[in-house]
Amino acid sequence: MAAEWVKAEVHEIALGAELHDAYFWTRNPKFLAEIRLWLPLYGLTPMARRQLNWKVGKATDAPARPAAPLAKPVDDPRKVLRMVSA
Repeated sequence: MAAEWVKAEVHEIALGAELHDAYFWTRNPKFLAEIRLWLPLYGLTPMARRQLNWKVGKATDAPARPAAPLAKPVDDPRKVLRMVSA
């Protein structure tokens, strides 16, 4: 869905994130009303995606990524530690 947004909407999306944050910290229901109005504008509800004709890709649609090379095993750093007698 992020591919459907344009750079001009980033500010609005950030404001939506601030609404969520404000509700999280205050639990004030007035923020829920604003969030409810804001979510469909950016296709963040199933009904909004249907109206905008957006489709959520499936895992099989994603291009195959090559496997990341395994990291070389690192020597245990604890081996350099020694007991000191007092």
